[in-house]
Amino acid sequence: MNPNKKILLWLTEDRKIDWEADFFEGLLPEKFENNLRIFSEKDLLKNGKMSPEDLFKFILKAVYEEEIELLILDNITTSDFYTIEDYDLIAKMIQTSMPEEVATVIFAHTNKTYKKYGRDFMEPDNIFGSTYLSKITEFFGCLYGIDVPGDGKYTAMVMEKNRHYGVKSDKKYFNLAYNPNIRMYGSDSPVTYEQFKKVWNEKESL
Repeated sequence: MNPNKKILLWLTEDRKIDWEADFFEGLLPEKFENNLRIFSEKDLLKNGKMSPEDLFKFILKAVYEEEIELLILDNITTSDFYTIEDYDLIAKMIQTSMPEEVATVIFAHTNKTYKKYGRDFMEPDNIFGSTYLSKITEFFGCLYGIDVPGDGKYTAMVMEKNRHYGVKSDKKYFNLAYNPNIRMYGSDSPVTYEQFKKVWNEKESL
């Protein structure tokens, strides 16, 4: 992976100034100042409305001008343009118009049918508003924040879909290690389903 990869972060919930204040409290700004560009819908829309098409033109312009290699959309389900009229509009524009050489990571919230403290694991179709995203992505992961008694918080990611495998039995499980000094997840390690299930069961026994 290129450590100098140029990144465009597309925020839908936070203003740029608020995100930077929180993020850079733990991480030195110079580590990212040369290759991270931040765009906030809240900042752009504070002076008036904008069509989804104009918003995406703005994003594409930045991608080309800054020679962006990685686009991170946080969070598609809280975008002003993720509406009941067309939940899939943003994803379709990214799929059809984003340059192939630009990798795209999209974060999304679950819908109300997934109960946070229920016994069922999340599924790709649990995205709020749309099942389209889970169908077009090459990789699809579900993040779990699990409170374990006496052991703090356990963060896991389950890869539900990977372009290199497609059957359900081939799900991949990872433990994400949070580094409080830099306020980021600094590493990950593979775990077995049995290890993941053990932590899940401990959480359910609360």
